Amino acid sequence: MLNKYLQAIGSWIQALGATISATNQSKTFKGINDLEISIIGNGLQAVGESLQALGADRQLVKLGEILQALGNSIKIIALKTEKHPDSKSLLILGSIVGTLGNSLVVVGESKAPSESQKLIILGNQLQALGNLTEAVSKIKEMPERKSSRNHLNILGNWIEVLGTIVAAIGATI
Repeated sequence: MLNKYLQAIGSWIQALGATISATNQSKTFKGINDLEISIIGNGLQAVGESLQALGADRQLVKLGEILQALGNSIKIIALKTEKHPDSKSLLILGSIVGTLGNSLVVVGESKAPSESQKLIILGNQLQALGNLTEAVSKIKEMPERKSSRNHLNILGNWIEVLGTIVAAIGATI
């Protein structure tokens, strides 16, 4: 029973962190240091994913959650070292590691899934798509199309939010 609670609480913490990060990317918070908000959002996601890993019954799901937490931790390092030339590469790496983690959760939950696991699977598929979209937005180096890159990054963030909420509902029911 404790595992179910860890999964549900972790899922909602992750959803909160994803929402904070996406809101920050959308520039909703005015007058607050954007960097600090991104670090808080990614930190909450990593904590939520760690709780989910602790509550995971299947090894592949546990590994996927750990990789998601690692991906968000890499993003935090990139944000803390934003002036370093490799920080953009770290943001890309963090998104790709998160995508891999989401994919492992999907595979791990796909063995005879219950109705709630189907929501977790869908949520993780959306999160993987969102993370991948964020990575692509960072890879596309088009200075003349900076607003297109930003829109793609914002879209990826909000797809990830939708996925975290769907997965949190699945973990709760």
